[in-house]
Amino acid sequence: MELRDIPTSSSQRWFNQSMGHGSSKLRTWMIVGVAICCGAYFAREPWQVWRQQRAKANASIEQAETNDALHVGLLKRQAEMKSPTGREKMAREHGYVRQGETPVGTDTP
Repeated sequence: MELRDIPTSSSQRWFNQSMGHGSSKLRTWMIVGVAICCGAYFAREPWQVWRQQRAKANASIEQAETNDALHVGLLKRQAEMKSPTGREKMAREHGYVRQGETPVGTDTP
């Protein structure tokens, strides 16, 4: 008895046809499909790492922008404090009054 004499089911016949005994196009598409699935499976971890690194980079950029804005504000305040007008303003905020001046808004006994 030979192999071709053994009765086969329809699924076995389909498998035999698709695996080289029939359509080479179907076999090619199956190989391409398996290759795409394997590629997608093995590529998921690098994408996750990339997303994590991108999130860290974005957080660092935001922090740098915040620090730059703070630095600019401090430079402006320092320049104001070094000017004669700025020093006088700061001294008056801390209660400094020149000799002979009466503070505005206070009652003198």
